Amino acid sequence: MLSLESILTYIHNGLVKQDPRFLVEGFEHVTDINTGVTLHMYDKWFKVTYEDQNIATQDDFIKEEREIIWKIKELITPADVMEKMITDIKPLQEARRAKLSYLYENPTPIATNAPVAEEGAATYTG
Repeated sequence: MLSLESILTYIHNGLVKQDPRFLVEGFEHVTDINTGVTLHMYDKWFKVTYEDQNIATQDDFIKEEREIIWKIKELITPADVMEKMITDIKPLQEARRAKLSYLYENPTPIATNAPVAEEGAATYTG
């Protein structure tokens, strides 16, 4: 099996050299015309497809591989668009982090009804 990190590095280097093998479509897609594999890189998420079938999502890549994909995204996206994306996401991240922090600083138990035993449930025996 080929190293995915080396494949992604190859794609990145090809884009830097403007290799015609890699077709850039807008700010979100790069297609390798030799293999038919397409990287779809959105603002916060990415996936890889082949013939319109999902092959992998960002969850399938290790940290180093994800970093290369985001470098590819930065490479094909104009600097002003990237700056706006970063500027727009920071307040959202801060708000989500503050909300999580607040929930732990001020815990409120979830209101539940009295527990109900399951009818017809099997007895656990280990």
